[in-house]
Amino acid sequence: MTDVTAFRMDGDALEVTHPMNIGKVISTIAIESVPAVVAMMSQEVMNGVVAGLPAGRALQLMAYSWRALSWLLYEKCLLLTMPLRDRLVHELEVLAHDFGQPDPAGVLIDLPLTQADLAELVVGSRAKVSRCVADLRRAGKLKVSGHRVILTRRFARH
Repeated sequence: MTDVTAFRMDGDALEVTHPMNIGKVISTIAIESVPAVVAMMSQEVMNGVVAGLPAGRALQLMAYSWRALSWLLYEKCLLLTMPLRDRLVHELEVLAHDFGQPDPAGVLIDLPLTQADLAELVVGSRAKVSRCVADLRRAGKLKVSGHRVILTRRFARH
C-alpha cells in the first residue's frame, strides 16, 4: 500500500493536505478552476520529503500521519459493524460529498464506478452490492447512467 499526500483543489485555492485531513489545510498554493486531486506522492517521494525536513517538522508530520491513519482505521472498523446496505449508503454519501456535481435529478458522482468498485469499497460481494444498488434504484434513491451514479433527492431521506 502506498501512503499519499493529496494536493486538492478546494474552494478557490490549491490546498495541500494529508489523507484524512478534515478541514485543516497545510498550505495554499494556487487558484482552482475545477475541484480535483492534482498530485499524489508515493512512499519513496514522501521518504525524501521527510528526510529533508528539520527533525521537529518530521516528528510533527509523523504524529499527524499517525492520528490521521488511526482515525481512518477506526472509521473503517466501525463501518464493518454496519449492515452492507448502510455501508454502501455511507460510502456513496462520502463519494457524493467529495466528487459530487449538481444534476437535475440530484447529485452526480463524477467518477466511473462499477458495482465491483463499490463492492470493494464496502467490503462486500459484487452480487450483494448489486442487490443493494437494485433496491436503491427501485426505491427511486439512486440512478445509474453508464458507470456514473446519481443520488436522487430521495436518497437524502434514506
